[in-house]
Amino acid sequence: MDKERFDESEQWFILRDLKRPNSKSPAYKQLVDEQYKVFTPLKWRLRISKDGKRIREKVPFIQDLLFVYGKKSDIDQIVQRIPTLQFRFRKGGYCIPMVVSDAEMEEFMYAVKSSNQEHSFPEKLLRKLLNGQYV
Repeated sequence: MDKERFDESEQWFILRDLKRPNSKSPAYKQLVDEQYKVFTPLKWRLRISKDGKRIREKVPFIQDLLFVYGKKSDIDQIVQRIPTLQFRFRKGGYCIPMVVSDAEMEEFMYAVKSSNQEHSFPEKLLRKLLNGQYV
């Protein structure tokens, strides 16, 4: 894909957030607060507070993975503004960001949201995603 195609159409870009898992303001929460369309698979986690109470909270299934919908030029501005946010790039290409088609993303979001249980994704799919291959 050429760079002009990224600028003209809105797509799902795959980004990574380099903040620590215990961060109070992870990138996906910041972007949701700024009215961006963001998706990250979440799971339930049990945490014990300082006073000994058990607190059930939703946390990202994969700490640094998030999907953001928008034009490449808009996402570039976000990445420049938030220093811990980066594009995930395709393997074998020079600085070609990873994108997911709308249809595949809708299926993925439906699969994740339709289940109330903890999510398990095929290891093969996760390896492809983290290695920068097509999903």
